Amino acid sequence: MSESEDKPVQAEYDAIAAHNRIAKFYRYRTQYGDKFFGRLATRLKLGRDTEVLDLCCGTGAVAAGLASFCKAIDAVDGAPEMIAHAFADERITYHVFDIGSPDFAEWIRGRTFA
Repeated sequence: MSESEDKPVQAEYDAIAAHNRIAKFYRYRTQYGDKFFGRLATRLKLGRDTEVLDLCCGTGAVAAGLASFCKAIDAVDGAPEMIAHAFADERITYHVFDIGSPDFAEWIRGRTFA
């Protein structure tokens, strides 16, 4: 592999490291508006039997907001510190995966989501 082919992969891992460093500050971010998740759930046609996949979930703010509108959510982020600071909800299962990795490809193979 040439040096130029290595750079995108390295940049990806640098981004994950950066997200690990800022994870604890996500609690200070502006929250989504009260009506946002109801409108999103309607738009996505979520129901009580729907299983949702939240990629690059960060601390799980979107997953937590949608949890009451669906059966279950698998939330994935490449930064372990983001998951460590994630919103807790029994309907959300958090996973640490680099979505470009073979491990993620193996995990997601055969699964279906809304």
